[in-house]
Amino acid sequence: MSVILKKVKNKIKNYMILLYYNFFKIKYNKIVHYDILDDKEVINEIIYKNKSLARFGDGEFKWIMHIKQNSFQKDDFMLSNKLKECLYCNNNPNLLIGIPRALINIDDYNKYAKNIWKKFICSYGMKCYDLIPKNKIYADTNITRFYMDYKDKSNVKNRIDNLKLIWENRDIVIVEGLKTKMGVNNDLFNNAKSIHRLLVPNKDAFDKYNDIYNEVIKQNKKNLILLSIGPTATVLANDLSKIGFQAIDIGHIDVEYEWYLTNAKKKIPIKGKYVNEAIKIGDYSNYPIENDEYNKSIIRVIR
Repeated sequence: MSVILKKVKNKIKNYMILLYYNFFKIKYNKIVHYDILDDKEVINEIIYKNKSLARFGDGEFKWIMHIKQNSFQKDDFMLSNKLKECLYCNNNPNLLIGIPRALINIDDYNKYAKNIWKKFICSYGMKCYDLIPKNKIYADTNITRFYMDYKDKSNVKNRIDNLKLIWENRDIVIVEGLKTKMGVNNDLFNNAKSIHRLLVPNKDAFDKYNDIYNEVIKQNKKNLILLSIGPTATVLANDLSKIGFQAIDIGHIDVEYEWYLTNAKKKIPIKGKYVNEAIKIGDYSNYPIENDEYNKSIIRVIR
């Protein structure tokens, strides 16, 4: 009986969320609008205008608002302030800011992703709309989330091929968590000229922000910096772009690519790699990966 009651309660809850979401969209659709570039336009800005990219997803907005979340990064007042500084920056022509297109349109998403965004918008939508400046041109935060959340996956390969153009024949420095291992045992970065890696803590990387920043700025400014360290990447992309580096907050791109390669139907763990979104299913990040090229690419480990 308790199982049946639980299902009924969930149905009622989901129905109420849907009602509120529809009311919310009808009320605010006419006054809330953001100019968001499509993926190809963003990639052209990155390649031909050397733009950097800092992305804001649901997590970044929650960190700004000090909303508790079960995450790899603890709440931090300095992080919140740095994220707001990045979101509001109007004096950095070298930086693209990514915001979720889902804030204005969720039609392309599958049922699961739609429900996630409906709940987020119902709970925090107005706060996000108050935070995001209206007079700017944005990228879509989910440019690196090209696979799992979409109902139509027919264009995934084309999206991946376009993303790969960003590091085509470039010397790249990947700044990632100790267990992230982007591009290891797949061909995601095979078209890069060279790969070097700076490894940082998987959890609470922002605690080491000054160490990470000081290490990255030792690199050649001709290198392309790829960042996969949660909200720390958002902040770092902004700070690096101010001093002449091109830095791309690339997020979960490797995880999405792994899911695409295996035709995964849901978010699953990946052997040898840290996947925070599948941690409840299992953590296989300690599974050994033998890869000499990966080991040789590491320039420093910050713990």
